[in-house]
Amino acid sequence: MFPDEADVQLVKGALFDPFEYLMARRKDGLLKTDFKRDLGEVSDPIPCHGRVQKIGKKTEKMFKLIGQTVTVALNPVQRCSGHADTYGVKTATHPVAMKIGKPVFKAMAKDGPDFISSDCALAGHHIAQGMAQAGTPAKALQHPLMPASICRCNGVNPTMTTPRPITKDSLLTLEAYAKIRKRSKPDLIAHRRLRSVHLGEHITLQFEDEQTVRRQIQEMLHIEKIFDEAGILGEIEAYAPLVPDGSNWKATLLIEYPDPHERKRELGRLIGVQDRMFVEVEGHARIHAIADEDLDRENEVKTSAVHFVRFELDNASKQAVRAGAAVKLGCDHVNYPAHLNISPETLASLAGDLR
Repeated sequence: MFPDEADVQLVKGALFDPFEYLMARRKDGLLKTDFKRDLGEVSDPIPCHGRVQKIGKKTEKMFKLIGQTVTVALNPVQRCSGHADTYGVKTATHPVAMKIGKPVFKAMAKDGPDFISSDCALAGHHIAQGMAQAGTPAKALQHPLMPASICRCNGVNPTMTTPRPITKDSLLTLEAYAKIRKRSKPDLIAHRRLRSVHLGEHITLQFEDEQTVRRQIQEMLHIEKIFDEAGILGEIEAYAPLVPDGSNWKATLLIEYPDPHERKRELGRLIGVQDRMFVEVEGHARIHAIADEDLDRENEVKTSAVHFVRFELDNASKQAVRAGAAVKLGCDHVNYPAHLNISPETLASLAGDLR
């Protein structure tokens, strides 16, 4: 726009696309490539700005450095995703934007990639939404230099994914799990913290997903030293039902009172509390929990300190959550009235459970 302005040209010469910069550093021998994790198959389109600016396939080259199993399925139609600045998020034009992007969504989902990625953050999340609506969502690979604060576009969760079935063959062996157990623990703690909601001082809901349940099964196998097929299948049978199936949220409900005498008294006062938990999507009716479907965890004297609950959402509520509606979590038990709005970060993760 300003070819004759020396100051503008000076700034231009100092700007790089992130992956353009990383590959330049590799050329100089300054890029560390001792990556610890393979990505599998990544579907990555060349964004409009990348083609116009003639940046080239720097992102593809970078991904191919991350282990031998990486393949990059570039968008063969090479057309716009349909987002186009604010066009993709305005009420009047969003449906049209989704229609424009259909060829891109279809092309990127064709081979069932493990991750999708985009050098354009807005286009990336628009594509993730389009793939999810088509029933072929993939994990979204966040740009390593992209702030987490811009990971949601039009309420779409960047980690929306179809859970992998938990089978005997999909689990790590005891030896393999022992090798990664310690170093992977911080990531698991952060993930659990993201999906935990504290309701008042004494109730916590830990929303489960494929990752938390898979880790729980691996941990039980590790602790109990279970390696026989019958034992492994028993653990899968016990825990796999906690994985949400696309129309619900499933959570472990913990009632926590450190003092044993207070705990005994309050568990007596909170009989039935698991049935009085609810979520309320903005603009929709309150949805109460379905609790303890495997067995009854209370008697006439007291309730249990641990329950398993499921919140079943109808299609309208699911769509509202994925479109960015606020969600309230609460309890309307007479002895524990409480409610709060689920944080945007936690809600973004929970939106990924709804397909």
